[in-house]
Amino acid sequence: MASSSSSSQPWEYHVFLSFRGEDTRQNLVGHLYKALVEKGIYTYKDDETLPSGESISPALMKAIEGSQLAVIVFSENYADSSWCLEELSHIMECKETRGQIVMPIFYDVDPSYVRNQKEKYGEAFAKHELKNTDKIKSLVQAFIIDPCGWLFAPFERKREYDEEYTKQHSENKTKVESWRKAIVDASNISGWFIANRDQSKAVEEIVETISQKLHPTLVEDDNLIGMKVRMQDLMSKLQIGFGGKRMIGIWGVGGGGKTTLASSIYDDISRKFDGCCYLKNVREESSKTNGLENLQEKILCGILKQNQVGVGRVEEGRRMIRDRLQHKKVLIVLDDVNELEQLEELAGSHDWFGEGSRILITTRDEHILTGHKVDVIHNISLLNDDEAMKLFCKHAPQGYRRIKDYEQLSKDVVSYACGLPLALRVLGRFLCDKETNEWRSALARLKEIPETDILEKLKLSFDGLTHLERELFLDIACFFRGVYKDERIMMKVDACGFHPVIGINVLIQKALITISDGRFDMHDLVQEMGHYIVRGKHPKNPEKHSRVWKVEDVLKICAMDATTNLDKIEAINLLYLRSDKSHVYHVVAKMKKLRSISLEYYEALFETPLLIIMPGNFPPRELCCLTLRFLNAKQLWEGYKYLPNLRMINLEHLRNLIKTPDFNGLPNLERLMVYDSPLLEEIHPSFGQSENLVCVEIRSCDNLPMLPPITQMKHLETLVLSGCSTVNNLSKIQQNMEKFVPQNMNYIGLWFSSECLRKLDLRWFKLADGVIGSPAVWELPNLQELNLTGNSFVRLDFNLLRVPQLQYLNISQCYNLVESSDLPSSIAVVIADGCRSLETLGDISNCKCLWKVSLSEENNLGPHFGDMLLDSMLQGNAKHYFINITISDIDIWMGLPIVWVDWVKTYNMLLPHDWYNHFSGILMFVKSEAIYMEINISMKHGLDEDFQSQLSKESNERPDDHSRETCVGYVSFSSLRHTGCLDSTYNTISFSLCNEYLYGYGCLFRAVLIPKDDPMQTAGSSEFWDVEEVYERRVFTIQHDANSSIEILWRPVCHL
Repeated sequence: MASSSSSSQPWEYHVFLSFRGEDTRQNLVGHLYKALVEKGIYTYKDDETLPSGESISPALMKAIEGSQLAVIVFSENYADSSWCLEELSHIMECKETRGQIVMPIFYDVDPSYVRNQKEKYGEAFAKHELKNTDKIKSLVQAFIIDPCGWLFAPFERKREYDEEYTKQHSENKTKVESWRKAIVDASNISGWFIANRDQSKAVEEIVETISQKLHPTLVEDDNLIGMKVRMQDLMSKLQIGFGGKRMIGIWGVGGGGKTTLASSIYDDISRKFDGCCYLKNVREESSKTNGLENLQEKILCGILKQNQVGVGRVEEGRRMIRDRLQHKKVLIVLDDVNELEQLEELAGSHDWFGEGSRILITTRDEHILTGHKVDVIHNISLLNDDEAMKLFCKHAPQGYRRIKDYEQLSKDVVSYACGLPLALRVLGRFLCDKETNEWRSALARLKEIPETDILEKLKLSFDGLTHLERELFLDIACFFRGVYKDERIMMKVDACGFHPVIGINVLIQKALITISDGRFDMHDLVQEMGHYIVRGKHPKNPEKHSRVWKVEDVLKICAMDATTNLDKIEAINLLYLRSDKSHVYHVVAKMKKLRSISLEYYEALFETPLLIIMPGNFPPRELCCLTLRFLNAKQLWEGYKYLPNLRMINLEHLRNLIKTPDFNGLPNLERLMVYDSPLLEEIHPSFGQSENLVCVEIRSCDNLPMLPPITQMKHLETLVLSGCSTVNNLSKIQQNMEKFVPQNMNYIGLWFSSECLRKLDLRWFKLADGVIGSPAVWELPNLQELNLTGNSFVRLDFNLLRVPQLQYLNISQCYNLVESSDLPSSIAVVIADGCRSLETLGDISNCKCLWKVSLSEENNLGPHFGDMLLDSMLQGNAKHYFINITISDIDIWMGLPIVWVDWVKTYNMLLPHDWYNHFSGILMFVKSEAIYMEINISMKHGLDEDFQSQLSKESNERPDDHSRETCVGYVSFSSLRHTGCLDSTYNTISFSLCNEYLYGYGCLFRAVLIPKDDPMQTAGSSEFWDVEEVYERRVFTIQHDANSSIEILWRPVCHL
């Protein structure tokens, strides 16, 4: 078994020729050497290549070791030469240790005579044995060399002579035996028998075969910066030498190095397979006439080493690939795949190929890889700053020219490229011969007009999107990068008809966007590509762009002639527009094709904002989404206005708003959100007749006396009435409503028998006892989220509030709350911070889905509640997933024989050898004065050099403080197994604070493994994971799952 790949060796020669000069130098070997050189195959031939005066033996040994392929020409007198046999022995050794390829040629000699050492070969070996024996000194020769020694110590000299004789005889015998073995092994390799045939044709055939067997040597390419470490990472996932059949997807942004990585891996390992094929540009080639058929032919020809294979139909090609390759160990690279059909026709499944096969697929679309069920998806990593600088400087070296500020200018280019190899190469080649002033000019131009060679390459991913996906991407690129992906943004995009739930996932899979820490993000150049598409052929004419997001562009449009056509503009999204620019609305009203308006004003210090009176033609008829912030207007428009496409109105901080529009002209309105309008007096009566409303959110509107009855809202799923203190004037509202509301409707006008309502938020609504469930029981069969923060009731009775599907309950700052009846069995999350009078949450033993509880600040739940709560949660479904508890003034699991640790650095825990089968998960406790913490949990193979459990810091003393919060976290091993990244070889868990400054501030920590009740238990069915989707920032996040470690981020305090 070769210790390493032949192509990964630093080969000096392609071919080494081993031959008996007097037999073949002037005929076969001479012709072969000439033909190899003409083909560009660098060949070692001793009399041609060896510099004069150099010691032959070491030079030949070095040449053999530095050759990728050795050709052994067995001729009639080959075995007569001990030198040839020494070469042969070393060649066969290099075959085993260095992966050298060996090809024998039998020139005018029968291979069986060579293998069995008959006739000339047998005679030659007999001579070698005799010659080696003759080389051993005789007894007489030994006496002549040292007569005195023999005379004075004959017995000692005789003993020394016998030992030396035996040693030399054994060495000579071993050497001859090694020659015999080498010649047998070499003659057993398939080669050529040349006798009585045209030598020129034989040479041509041999050279062609050598050309096919040679692989490019993997020399250190100056342009492949950072490739070595990336190859090592991917090689670990390929698992070469471990058998099986694996499909590996290489996924990432265009120009990120996917093809370079796949090509480097292919060159490095291809000789380890029976057949190899590298299909480049699958996207482009498959789109041509008979494209897939041609690609199928290339696979068959490349692996079967045939000049031509005919494939008439795609179906025929599928059958041929499976039939001809299912017993072959193959390596296939499919580069730049963009459709699932391409994989189905070229590498349909694992069983198309033989044992040990590896299929590499590069793509910009992760969905293709998941849809094809590849074994591993490898996300390409872009270059770091150091690597990027090296790559750029290779393409734009300073050289002999002195470029002023070269280093800083190079840093500016690297910053612009953001680690994208494509951009660094293109810009480096462009700037390589430019002067300093040209560099500065080019960088300034890039900020306005990006390099088209880069953007066109990136645009391939955009071109593969559907129309709606393209529009969604352009909105994110222009408006939402860096913005939290929260419910409001999703509503806004959905109102435009872009279906963001599926669309955003597609954009992520195509490596166009990412979600980083809950925010939309993308590569700088991908965003530039989006802007480039929006500007089109008119970069200096914003009135011709589909989207406007820069204040200077809006002001430029406002300064244009009143007759300017603005119908190209589809969406406008502006932040921080001065409030004295009220004429903007007159211009916006002329944009007849607008589907989305989002405007945010700010006021200069000490300036009195101008009252804005909206134009009569505002907003445009085609509008789908209207968002206004800090606008100083009393109303949006006067009277009835028909806007058939308007689906969302979002009004924030309109502090002079007095009344809402007439809703009769808004038949398709789905979402109304009003926040912080303290002068709002009236919501138009037609509001209650809006049948299509799905979401109503009215917050901090202190002057609003009441809501119109909303009995017609048959599709309402979300209702938020928060901080509207005057609405809950119960007696006044009831007097106004008694004439027309049903008997089972409550005082806010909501018919609480809704089957559609999923979320109800009544924060700071002054709800008291006798309100909930009065005058009738509240029937909300599908309610999942209920927020009653800051209300005044003493008892929460779930017999009157019937919510059988409730998953999330927030009753924080309900200072008068003393007790709750038994929680619904469906409950998963309970937030009860600051409930200082709370004495009981009822019987929680039936809450099998409960996984998160927060009880920060003081309460009266009693000293044993913490233990009871944790024990109950460990008996439920959460034991197979996660648990998170935040609790104050209550000790939890203090009875366990586990010590607290002063958390001053990373805490490491060694797992027992049987942990995988006998423990269900890891339970962690943290005491800290810090309210917000992020804790990193890392599972690893082996121990770090600084492994330390800090036993010297441990203490059995009970922590004497109640000012610190106790956070309890639990991670089940089964939840990690579901990711496919956990196995029994992990033996260490490390715990560290993400913010190192928190170390030493009184943080205490402890951890314990929780045993399984049954070693054979597996996770039961549960909707737990769906529950966690309620949170924009997850409490537990699996950040990295590679072969080397599993990283989990724990945020103990993470509420809605």
